[in-house]
Amino acid sequence: MSAVTSSVPTPTRSPGRRALGLARGLASFVSWIYLCLILLLGLWLLVVTVATGWNPVVITSGSMNPTLRVGDVLLVEEHPEDLLGQRSVITFESPRNGELITHRVHEVLPEAQQYITKGDANPSVDTDAVDPAQVTGVGRLVVPLLGLPVV
Repeated sequence: MSAVTSSVPTPTRSPGRRALGLARGLASFVSWIYLCLILLLGLWLLVVTVATGWNPVVITSGSMNPTLRVGDVLLVEEHPEDLLGQRSVITFESPRNGELITHRVHEVLPEAQQYITKGDANPSVDTDAVDPAQVTGVGRLVVPLLGLPVV
């Protein structure tokens, strides 16, 4: 009796499949690092918010570029209006629709006790003056891009 042997080809990975596997592994690793970074920044933001009482505001428009970008989180502190001055970054309620707007104080009108505001990226000042009662907070700290999932 003779033994019959058959040779079964062993599968080999082509260079294209190997590169695809490496790319998937690298993408998975980068995604994991990004997720961990976002979670750590979120935890840090929570600790700062609880410790200081500052409120987070997500920037949703580019009117304050390059100082504040879309997706940045600005921590605002409720602040007495008499301490606000020119160049302060404030968050206030729009007199037109009640939306929150974050702009810089361009000019203080002491006689009317109002603020003229302007976004850093805007060519002109805002048309409506801001009353101190509309101010919800003064910017204290920026956490870059943490709010991108919200936007």
